[in-house]
Amino acid sequence: MRILLKIAAPLLLVIFFYSCRKPTVATWDVDIVLPLVNSQLNIKNFLGDSVFKPDNTGLLNLAITRTLTALKLDSLIKLPDTTIVNSFTIPAIFPTTLTPGQTLTFFPPSELTFDIGNAVALKKVDVRAGQMRIKFTNDLAEPLNLLYKIVSATKNGQSLIVSETVPPAPDSLIRYVDLAGYSLAMTGLNGNTYNTIVQAYTVTVDPAANPVVVTYGQGAHAKVSYSKIIPQYLEGYFGQQTIAIPLDTAKLDFLKNVQASNFLLSSASLNFRVINEFGAEFTSSLSNIKSINSQNSSGVTLT
Repeated sequence: MRILLKIAAPLLLVIFFYSCRKPTVATWDVDIVLPLVNSQLNIKNFLGDSVFKPDNTGLLNLAITRTLTALKLDSLIKLPDTTIVNSFTIPAIFPTTLTPGQTLTFFPPSELTFDIGNAVALKKVDVRAGQMRIKFTNDLAEPLNLLYKIVSATKNGQSLIVSETVPPAPDSLIRYVDLAGYSLAMTGLNGNTYNTIVQAYTVTVDPAANPVVVTYGQGAHAKVSYSKIIPQYLEGYFGQQTIAIPLDTAKLDFLKNVQASNFLLSSASLNFRVINEFGAEFTSSLSNIKSINSQNSSGVTLT
């Protein structure tokens, strides 16, 4: 009996210490459902705040603004592409010898009138974009210096001047001038006309050239072309004209992200506003206003 007690005591101690040992492997068996995000969604989350305008009762109203069409200044007034050819020749019937630095002849300022149409009478044009192309040719055997000045075109208080040395025939010289930023006075030499600019030329034999014999009809020629002139600012009379705006559509796609079969509007209204920023009086009218269903292409005329 005493032997059994002695054996049982060590066994109990071993079992006791083993049961108190810290486990080396952790296991989990948890089945708990908890909310990770707590938030609220309403129709503004799908369409955005910009299309909603609350009234004084707190009711949200859909307010959509779209630009249907716009008339720009260059759609009302167009300065047509214009080309002129000026010849600077010796009027003498008999051959004449010109010395270096000598002027061929005196060419007084002249007028260039743009044929705008629609009874438009312009006094001033500030150019937003446009180009001038000049082609110089020289009939003589020596180079010529050609000075082309548009007295009516100014930028930063300075007139537009093109100064080039034109090589002798058969060569020619082409020069391009950007007209952006220039202001054109369109009232002519005496300031009493419209759509007209003033230009002047000076043609001399190049100082480094040799004396040259010139026969009747020989000289220099300048072909000047004005193209793609877009006005930034205009002064004058714009005439009376009717501009028809072609049939067009404006897509209201503010519901493209909403997939709801029971989304209904209790009422809807369509307002048009015409904004005049030209400083000239005009009238406008709208016709054939139609609502088109993009799903089935059906349309309803709005009255």
